[in-house]
Amino acid sequence: MKNLLAKALLVSLFLFLGAYFVASKASIHADKQVKVGARQQYRDEIIKELPGLENLLETNKLEAIRRIRSWAAKKATWGEYPPEIELYTLDAFQIDEQVWKPGFGTSCGGFAYFLEKVLMSFKITAFTLDFGVPNSNLTHVTLVVALNEGEGFKFYVFDPTFNASYIDTNSKKIIDIFEVISRSQKNEDNFTLAQDYFVRNVSHADDQGEYLESLSGTESDCDYVDFHWLCKGFPYNINVLKVMWKENIKQNKISLDDDIFLSLFKNTVFSVGHSLKGKARIEFIKQLKEHGIFYKGN
Repeated sequence: MKNLLAKALLVSLFLFLGAYFVASKASIHADKQVKVGARQQYRDEIIKELPGLENLLETNKLEAIRRIRSWAAKKATWGEYPPEIELYTLDAFQIDEQVWKPGFGTSCGGFAYFLEKVLMSFKITAFTLDFGVPNSNLTHVTLVVALNEGEGFKFYVFDPTFNASYIDTNSKKIIDIFEVISRSQKNEDNFTLAQDYFVRNVSHADDQGEYLESLSGTESDCDYVDFHWLCKGFPYNINVLKVMWKENIKQNKISLDDDIFLSLFKNTVFSVGHSLKGKARIEFIKQLKEHGIFYKGN
């Protein structure tokens, strides 16, 4: 009798675990489908907000990405995100819902990650790049797009923090970052980090208000929200870094007249985002070394 009862319990347990496994698998699949649907809907909303984007993606991909970058730069708020949020596990639409709201935001790493996720929904290969001066706060995270243009990969900076890319000053076309490095090493001046003017919402603590005011040059529309100032319409540009890092820039013998972005990039690259894989990753790291840029990653 006891053996029969034990067998019956064992069979019941197996049936329960089997049903639980099937239900769990179905739930995971359903969650995945919901996420895919939300991602597609978010992508469709971006297309509606940027008329002509679909055509540009077919005819002029760099210009299409520039427009998406500008959209993302204006969307993002500079500040700190809630501590309970695991930012780097979220999709773009989730960041929009949970982070871009009054009193919260991110800094350069979050901006780059957000744009990376947006571009992924358009099947564009992009990756974050962390670089700067070791053992200092002179560091930055940007986004680089890898395009295979028939003769190998080209790598273009689409920086969402400053809404900027490197262009040839004559043709005004966006150019490959390693072309920029080569020109700078030859002391050529026919390139520049071109920023599309934009304003951003800035969420900051009380002790940051004074320096942000000096950068703005105008009275921003500011409200006090949850122990933070939220300033709308802040003219965000590369001068933010020059003011924020003024003393450290001097200590590291970098001129305030220099291209700060390029100076940091040429110093050290700390990491290349894991979304860059295969031949493109091998090529990017190879070019870093060929151009004499120290790479600390694997």
